[in-house]
Amino acid sequence: MNFSVMATHTLWWRTLCRVPSMRDQLTQIARVTICNSSIQALRTRTCSKQEQTNRFHRAILPFSDGCGYLVRNVHSTGLHQGVNVKSNIPIRMEADQIRTSQNMLEPIKVGLLQEKYHTIRTPRLFHLERQGFQQVAILPLYTTSMDSATIENALELIKNICRGRVVRKQSLTKCLLTLYHLPSKDLREVAQGDQFSSLMSKMVKICTDLADDDFESFIVNLATLQFKINLWKISKSANYCIHFFLNESVQRCERWPLKVLLKLCDAFTLLGLKTNALHDKLFQLVEENIDELTICNILQTFYLIGENRTAPPNLVAVLESRILDLVTSKEISLVEVATVCTALFKSKSSISSVDFMDALRDFIFASDLSKCPSYHVVGILKVFRQNYYGYSTLFETIGNQVCREMCRYPVQSIMHIVLTFATLHIFHEDLMESAANEIINKIDQCRSKDVAKLLWSFATLNYTPSEYKVVFGALLKRVEELMAEMEKYPMFLISSLLSFAYMNIYPNYLIDVVFSCQFLSHIKAYEEREVIDLRRDLFLLDSCVSLECEENRVNTLNLDYLINRPFSSHMFWDINKELEHRPELREVVDCIRDLVGGDDYFRVHYVLPYMKTADIEICLDANNKPVAPGDSWEGHQQNKQKTKYNSSVHLSDSIISKITGATSKGREDVKRIWEKLEAVSSSNENKYKEEGKMTSRNYSSDEERRLKQVQLPQPLLNSHQERSLQSPVSAIHSSL
Repeated sequence: MNFSVMATHTLWWRTLCRVPSMRDQLTQIARVTICNSSIQALRTRTCSKQEQTNRFHRAILPFSDGCGYLVRNVHSTGLHQGVNVKSNIPIRMEADQIRTSQNMLEPIKVGLLQEKYHTIRTPRLFHLERQGFQQVAILPLYTTSMDSATIENALELIKNICRGRVVRKQSLTKCLLTLYHLPSKDLREVAQGDQFSSLMSKMVKICTDLADDDFESFIVNLATLQFKINLWKISKSANYCIHFFLNESVQRCERWPLKVLLKLCDAFTLLGLKTNALHDKLFQLVEENIDELTICNILQTFYLIGENRTAPPNLVAVLESRILDLVTSKEISLVEVATVCTALFKSKSSISSVDFMDALRDFIFASDLSKCPSYHVVGILKVFRQNYYGYSTLFETIGNQVCREMCRYPVQSIMHIVLTFATLHIFHEDLMESAANEIINKIDQCRSKDVAKLLWSFATLNYTPSEYKVVFGALLKRVEELMAEMEKYPMFLISSLLSFAYMNIYPNYLIDVVFSCQFLSHIKAYEEREVIDLRRDLFLLDSCVSLECEENRVNTLNLDYLINRPFSSHMFWDINKELEHRPELREVVDCIRDLVGGDDYFRVHYVLPYMKTADIEICLDANNKPVAPGDSWEGHQQNKQKTKYNSSVHLSDSIISKITGATSKGREDVKRIWEKLEAVSSSNENKYKEEGKMTSRNYSSDEERRLKQVQLPQPLLNSHQERSLQSPVSAIHSSL
């Protein structure tokens, strides 16, 4: 056989096995060797019939029910007409010919294959990397075409159960297995009907009498249905029954071996239940038998840790040492390593050893991330987001590999990749440009979270795409299209507008919407639902817009909404907490202290009241020598009232001309008016000194008329207007 193909990954070739001729050919294919720059042939090698069969089942069966990655622009002729070629590993193929001279088939033109994220199947792709997972995990079954007689027998069995007839216990468990082979449409109708409810009720009555093996088979077969339909959304009766089965499992788990417990925990995880009691027992067994665990046991345990979102720290430390040995010896694949990384990130488990991160770095250097699904690329990057030790060269390599594959990644993966680089403040221009181009093409896939995180990444890296008008315009339009979703998750709208403001973009319509009373009610409901406080971000946005873009505003932040409840300790920025939680900032501060000669010559504070990032302020004199920096805005105002200035500035004719642009006669008038204003100001200051406030200056009508005739330059007026703005921080304190 002579296959010609161009793609981006070495993969097991998977397809629907409904065409016998295709099935026979696929059993001969062991691996697909693919490169990025040239066309290579699908290579076969001679192996035993049993080995061919095992590889065929590994490659085909788990995804043979038609659920995999989305295939676009697939054209076929001849015997392959209508056959959808699918793979659990996304690939990109040019329009090339796939020929077999043996059967004289017509050429097949395969177009661009795009990844599609599947919430159940995609995280479980590591089950396809090696044999042995069928004992500890729930795997999809191979769907065979069923004749009408078999379907009728399955439906008749359910009817007999509904009629109350006596049915063998084994028949009940096999009935679920038969249901899995029904077409999805028929299965959905059965699950929504009363017949399935009767089946579940019957199982509730007899499950306590089932032997452990029969009970395990029933739970496994029930969980397998989840690959085809969502029982939680479709069947209301399944909710109560599944919880009952969980309670029964908790009572039986004490006598189950490790592999059964792993499989049952996976079954309930697949059904959408958090099984803390089962997981506690599982983690205890794993820790007791850590030296006897197989690779499949270790990987499945990590997967369940990630799905459970928590794990005992001692267990994670022990498993980490086992994984370190496997990574160092390269006994596990890149997808399996990514599964471990995803579990560590989801469970918020801290990696105790720098050696583990170094081994992971070396493993990635020796691998090709372009041959890995984007979901697992993201999983690897998430670990480095939490445990970064200056791997700049590694991220340069990752950026070079990933940016070429952006065209096949979904928007969610692009967002997470860009977000990781932005979080670590690593700028990779080619990666950012590729991401920007793909955002334009896939803007319809963006959720509110994707838009907010992408904008935050662009703003954090201060990156302006080459087609910035198109990119930001598309994102802005998408924000408007997702307003219904933004009302449910207002945090993303606030974050998007803040990111736009950092990039000097102020969509007035959306700014007025977010400060409207109606949207503030959505924010309040979201805060109560998620137990989160968004007032700091609202204050940040309002302050930013007030200082930078005051014109054309309709709504401002309602002060009553801001102060109607007590402020928590984390509402406003604390430089001491910033230094405490950011060790890298402390190191920079220590270095600067040694350079400038002490704490008196620099300040660590927030230069702008609405910025979240701490700033280090250093002032230099004319000789580039450090001098003590000025006080804060409030301190400067207080000191200005206390300080008495004895020195004066002589108003020469040249100074008056530069300031006012007046003629010689005008200069004399200005000089005389200025002297009288100073006298009036001094007398008013003494008069109201006891009251602690200043009044406006009083002028005679003739002096006021002449003063109005003096036209000050526009820059001076702008400067005066800026100085007259009240500090947002002092405004809040005065309101409090």
